[in-house]
Amino acid sequence: MVEFLETTGVTAALRKLILDTKLYLYLISPYVQLSDRSKELLKEVDSVPGIKITFFCRKDGKISMDDLNFLQMKLQNVQVYEIKNLHAKCYLNENTAIITSMNLYQFSQENNREMGIKVEKSDGV
Repeated sequence: MVEFLETTGVTAALRKLILDTKLYLYLISPYVQLSDRSKELLKEVDSVPGIKITFFCRKDGKISMDDLNFLQMKLQNVQVYEIKNLHAKCYLNENTAIITSMNLYQFSQENNREMGIKVEKSDGV
């Protein structure tokens, strides 16, 4: 199933995608500013045995030291990769993918007009 999402829909779908993770979670966003709620969601997923979280962000300092420390020090099952010139925004787990214009950035979620698509795996696949 494919669904078009606007800003609030992207935010809601991303929260659900994070919470529904059973095996792996990939978060790809060049600019990162984690809200307190995002941190709570990531802690919740990180506490589930066997789940692996992989985080990709832009290499040139587009993530605060506080957020980087949170990801690397407060979470047990996360790997963070910094990539030069990253511009893609994609969030996925084993069943759902969201491809969007929205960064994992609190300001974007609250102030910008964003769009994206959510693709979910069919039951038979």
